[in-house]
Amino acid sequence: MGKTVLVVANWKSNGSLADAHVLAMGVRNECEHIDGVQVVLCPPAVWLTEVRNIVHDQIHHLAVGLQDISSEPAGAYTGEIAAALVAGLAQFVIIGHSERQRLYRESDEQLHEKIRAALTASITPVICVGEQQQSSTSKVTLARQLDRVLHTLTATQRNQCIIAYEPVWAISKGKLKSTRPASAEYANEVAEYLHRVVPATTKIIYGGSVDAANVLTFVAQPHLDGVLVGAASLHLREFSTLIKNAAKASDHADKYR
Repeated sequence: MGKTVLVVANWKSNGSLADAHVLAMGVRNECEHIDGVQVVLCPPAVWLTEVRNIVHDQIHHLAVGLQDISSEPAGAYTGEIAAALVAGLAQFVIIGHSERQRLYRESDEQLHEKIRAALTASITPVICVGEQQQSSTSKVTLARQLDRVLHTLTATQRNQCIIAYEPVWAISKGKLKSTRPASAEYANEVAEYLHRVVPATTKIIYGGSVDAANVLTFVAQPHLDGVLVGAASLHLREFSTLIKNAAKASDHADKYR
């Protein structure tokens, strides 16, 4: 049996309640028949309960997550979603996505506090790191960036996190195949380098214009444990095919070792 591939779907601010219901139901039905993958659906926060009710622990390799949480505890923080409030609903949370950092100017210290809040609530943080443009110093820069947001975490705590390498220059703008992804080989090199900051057993995934056609090239890499999917996760047929293709890395594990 090969590695279990992690597929995290970031729906961003898209869809209606009806869309969320149809998409979650379709993914649930698909996952009933597929092994070797763990799928995490991260809908807009307003649809979290609906999606959670559909998933409802019926399939052990299908879970739900948030796209962000507050760095503050529960209390007088109007509009914020404290980790403690969703501890029973979300199993994962995306932290530090480049859109959050660009649009809301989140600092490294805020990201650090969000990571600690998630861990305290037993929610697995999916921590995004990525460079604006690829250069000869990208890997060193990314490792420093990651170390800054993890700076007080122990090795055990770092191992409880998932790291998502998502280069800003490769993130699609909401349309399939609209941006060129990083090469799978380069993403694998980055993942290998980031293990200087996190334990060797910490899962590292790739995000940035992932689709059904290219997913296997990424998850087949020895240092990549899965993918963070944006636009492709909003289209049920595309996403279902993506999940099936990702599972092939487990089906053919010996080929990809």
